[in-house]
Amino acid sequence: MIKKKVALIFIGVIIGVAGLTGCQKSNNSMSSDKQSTEGNDIVDATEQIDIQDIDTIILNGKEYYMITTELQLRSIGTYGLDKNYMQQNDIEISDEEWTPIGTSDNPFTGSYNGNGFKIIGLTDMHSDTTLFGSANGANLYNITFSNTKNVDNSDLVCKSQNECQIYDIFFE
Repeated sequence: MIKKKVALIFIGVIIGVAGLTGCQKSNNSMSSDKQSTEGNDIVDATEQIDIQDIDTIILNGKEYYMITTELQLRSIGTYGLDKNYMQQNDIEISDEEWTPIGTSDNPFTGSYNGNGFKIIGLTDMHSDTTLFGSANGANLYNITFSNTKNVDNSDLVCKSQNECQIYDIFFE
């Protein structure tokens, strides 16, 4: 937590100095909290920092990305669909539309260990609400779903899977 705060302060100082001196880095111009991207989309710089700032741990020779927030869970495609992820606390899903992780063209191929923590409120607000949309050869385990409304629990983990190991899935 201290590393994250120091990193955010350091990045804030760099952004502030670059803004005062008119410096630009890699064709990205920054103004206050917004950063323009190639597609002319505006990205909130604080969200971008959160996406890039994720703790990792090595267990049995594998690197695991530690998922602690809804934003990180939603951003698994940004980190890499072939990575290993481990949930570190209960995560409550907001009312914002959920986009399942992985597609038929780009399936999730890594591992997701819910680590016994809950995913709360992943509800069927749309017809295809599942945590993972498509997975191929993935390991999905130790996931607990809580407060799921209008969802067929058997389909909540993954809509389309091929040669995956899915086990220790719980519903409250």
